[in-house]
Amino acid sequence: MAKPVASITGVLMDGKYSIELWKPDNSAVEAELHRDNQFDVASTLYLIACTQYPGRLVLLRNTARTLARSDRPDTMPEAAWPAFRGFFENW
Repeated sequence: MAKPVASITGVLMDGKYSIELWKPDNSAVEAELHRDNQFDVASTLYLIACTQYPGRLVLLRNTARTLARSDRPDTMPEAAWPAFRGFFENW
């Protein structure tokens, strides 16, 4: 089980899926935005983070494995939330 971590708001989070925001120079993780055990929740929040931080590297990870990167649209997960379906097709 993943170790609980504090988010940028100080709230303790736990879960095997994480959403990371990387520094502008992509040298290191700036913040872990969210953790969740449900892929649908994590993937939807990942897509939201990509819209909140355009031009920044955002990763969706399962522990140490990278599932999606904002700089590689071909890795984008299908949105769990229907409102996002097709949103990134021309991105």
